[in-house]
Amino acid sequence: MAKSAGPRPDQPTKDAVTERILAHARKNWPDTEVLVRHSGVFCYVAVIQRPRARRWRLFWPAVEEPEPFTVLRLRYQGSADRWLIAIYTASTETFSESELPTRFGPTTGTPEEGMNHTLGFWVGPPATDQ
Repeated sequence: MAKSAGPRPDQPTKDAVTERILAHARKNWPDTEVLVRHSGVFCYVAVIQRPRARRWRLFWPAVEEPEPFTVLRLRYQGSADRWLIAIYTASTETFSESELPTRFGPTTGTPEEGMNHTLGFWVGPPATDQ
């Protein structure tokens, strides 16, 4: 796990950011469960995509519960509205603050902007954009 010096968010900031992330996810990715955890200066966001309902399941094998997949790491920059955005890179199994496509703009932003960038890549565009 990456370690970093710098300001750490206090508990009210963590709680507020967690609620913002969950509310944004409910609005924009209603079929995706979002999990949030904080560790030091970092906030990690993982997703669990719910399986789509099928009309029939006559001969389908049992479906295992999907595993959480971490897609986003936010690094606190001293404000609840300013985080360094890092996307999970599956090929190296690390987070990268420099791997976001340039069309996403700056790699620093709000938690909601971080979600739009990374969940938009891993899960699909926000429902409000469709």
